[in-house]
Amino acid sequence: MTERAVEQSSLAEFYAQAEAAADRLELIEGEVIVVPSPSVKHQQIVLLIAVFLNALQRGMTLLAPLDVELDAQNVAQPDVIWLSEGTQTAVTAQRVIGAPELVVEVLSPSTRDADKRRKFRVYERCGVGEYWLVDPDAEHAEVFVREGERFAHRGVYGREEAFYSAALGVAVAVSALLPPQEAAPQPAQGA
Repeated sequence: MTERAVEQSSLAEFYAQAEAAADRLELIEGEVIVVPSPSVKHQQIVLLIAVFLNALQRGMTLLAPLDVELDAQNVAQPDVIWLSEGTQTAVTAQRVIGAPELVVEVLSPSTRDADKRRKFRVYERCGVGEYWLVDPDAEHAEVFVREGERFAHRGVYGREEAFYSAALGVAVAVSALLPPQEAAPQPAQGA
């Protein structure tokens, strides 16, 4: 299942529709997008990222589904967000308002294009501090860090590599963000 645009919408119309919807919805560049349910591996990675961030014992880690209102045309539900202790981003009982210091999207076949293009542009334009794209299939993390008004590409880091997160102020081992590698199948006895 792929994400699909439903219609153009204002912020107020979006929230009214989202409240009544059974589906997970995002408002990206003014279009209401229906987001399909993620896979088990996707959710395992989201959990591992949240565990890693919580182990830092600072800031606030939040997971989708949770609305992040970036501006009047964009309400995303990033897989993981992290807010520093001194964040200027508002947290209400229903949503986050403003740009988080860190947004992480775990790529899925149905959301890969939007995460790498449309949402990238929105997160960059709206002031997200750091953006990670974690690819479960390629087992790597692609990292972008804000420099002025734009994201700077920091690199693509494989399972055995680490990168420095400017938002967190720590080195991040990519292996901590991914489930253990599956053991290679063993040949049957006597074969």
